[in-house]
Amino acid sequence: MLPWLVFEGISSLALTGTMLCMFLTEVRQIFNSYMMIAFGFSITNVFMCPLEVYLWIKYWNIFREIKFSKSIEEKVVNFYNIERGALTF
Repeated sequence: MLPWLVFEGISSLALTGTMLCMFLTEVRQIFNSYMMIAFGFSITNVFMCPLEVYLWIKYWNIFREIKFSKSIEEKVVNFYNIERGALTF
């Protein structure tokens, strides 16, 4: 009877310890992923905001030019020419 109780106690402690370690690992991974996402967003925003503003202005001008073109052929030609020139930076 005593060895069975010792075995039962050790296995339940091991199971509880394993579950606690798994829980803490999950919490740590969730926390790390949130921190990495937040850090990534802060780093990304510093470098990407000027690029996004530049691209938004550039493509707004492209679509404004296309919108006021006379015909569909002109729209296609204008878009192709602007894009070909824009891709060279």
